[in-house]
Amino acid sequence: MSNKKTKKTIHRSRTAEMFLDEDGIIHQTHAPDSELTLEDIQEELVLYQRFAKREDAYILIDLGNVKSVTLKARMYLASNAVSKFCSGAALIAPSLTSKVLGNFFLGLNKPVIPTKLFGSEEEGLKWLRHLKQGL
Repeated sequence: MSNKKTKKTIHRSRTAEMFLDEDGIIHQTHAPDSELTLEDIQEELVLYQRFAKREDAYILIDLGNVKSVTLKARMYLASNAVSKFCSGAALIAPSLTSKVLGNFFLGLNKPVIPTKLFGSEEEGLKWLRHLKQGL
């Protein structure tokens, strides 16, 4: 991650908070024991749109605090609704529970945008930067 010191504007939803870094990547974390519904995901997508004026938003999502995601929410996340303004997502799974959740989503729901699971934020950011640069 860059060492540039900049003031970050943080946007919050019922279950998440996010900010845009100096590389133009949205970082998202969730409140402890978050149980995400379709409505939560739709609210988060509205916040993404505040950052992304175009279709090329890249998002780093920390799944560490996510307890569950409903079927409707997972289906929506994997749909074209997200691809309207998001070009890639790195899912960070620091725990066994979050790895299971992330692998379950990727295996069953098949997102339409490039989406990959990582064990650390550094790995996810590296992949998103390469994806963003078209490498």
